[in-house]
Amino acid sequence: MAWSKRAFKLLLLAWAATALLLSGAYPIKVHALSDEVAVEYSVEDNILSVSSYFYTVRIDLETGRFIYVDVRTVDGGSRTLLDAGAGMEAYLLSVGAEGLGSPVGEWEVASTSESDTFSLITLRSSVDNATVEARLTFYAYKPQIDIDIDIINEGEESVELQSPFGGPALVFASSVEEGSAFKTAYTIVGEGGVKVESADLESQATFSGIESIVVVTEYQGEPRLLLGLKGVSGDTIVVVDPAYQIPTGEGETATQLTLVLGLLKHVFEPGSGASFEASLILSVYDAYTVISTGVFDEVSSIYPDIKASVPTGFGFEKRIADLNSRVETLRNSLDSLRSENEELKRKLDELQGRDDYWNAKITELEEELQFYKIRSERNGILALLAFIAGAVISAAAVYTVKR
Repeated sequence: MAWSKRAFKLLLLAWAATALLLSGAYPIKVHALSDEVAVEYSVEDNILSVSSYFYTVRIDLETGRFIYVDVRTVDGGSRTLLDAGAGMEAYLLSVGAEGLGSPVGEWEVASTSESDTFSLITLRSSVDNATVEARLTFYAYKPQIDIDIDIINEGEESVELQSPFGGPALVFASSVEEGSAFKTAYTIVGEGGVKVESADLESQATFSGIESIVVVTEYQGEPRLLLGLKGVSGDTIVVVDPAYQIPTGEGETATQLTLVLGLLKHVFEPGSGASFEASLILSVYDAYTVISTGVFDEVSSIYPDIKASVPTGFGFEKRIADLNSRVETLRNSLDSLRSENEELKRKLDELQGRDDYWNAKITELEEELQFYKIRSERNGILALLAFIAGAVISAAAVYTVKR
């Protein structure tokens, strides 16, 4: 009977654990470097949620769609860069050559790993006979996401992939009134130097061999957004796609899609395998700026107000410097503590040696004291016997004299 109850409890526990795992409502991992510098990620209801001090990202694994992205601002608040609920579209990966293509969905978490500075989440999916693996690196100390895509095309037809979020196409939107004109300036930094292009919503520009892009959107003469796209590799980047605009009613304010960034196109032939990578730096003009001084100066030459809004060395750069300083201080403190620990250990060993020496001395003295104690006791007995003998002799002498 006792075994039956125990078996029932084990069965119930196994059922509960299985139900929890199959429900998808379980945390993968929570990794924290400190209260302010941390990467936390979890999967619940097939939604991958990642958050750190600098940004929050949520991805629907079933559809591969980014449903929410925000970044931290200088004043400690946050600015939403992408919200699927407002009609913005961005997908982890797409297939096809038209527009954003057909999104790749049905992603599953293949593995996770982490360190003190980042968390790596590997997602896996398939397109026809092609296996696709996306490795997303979320950094704890900067608003940057690296995406590495690997594909093995085992089919008989070529597969064309488009990567939107630094790898994937990221669509940004702003709340605008109908008829308001958006203009976008692009600072292209490549091996050939720096050149500036500008386009409105009806324009489409493609560039190749780009190392990084800085985009500034302008609304009614005011710069609204800074975005840096670094480490880009690929044949073509589609900078603006006017097909993804949301019409608005007359006189109404609505969310309008303004641009598509970083649309990298790659064709994988049958039997081939390849990989590509890119990084997205999340930033808005009043958030922590991560743009290098040279590129920043180029942008501020187009929009002088930006330099006043985000002076070099302020905000994020200062934050990073502070964090680096803190890390270095902690490392120095740790090294110092290790040195002190070694010194204390050495002194402890020395004291232990001295303690052993004095313990041996004390033992030796105790043995010597015991020897003298025994000798003293023996001498005392002899003295007593001598005294008794003397007394007996004296008494005998007295007795003899009296006789």
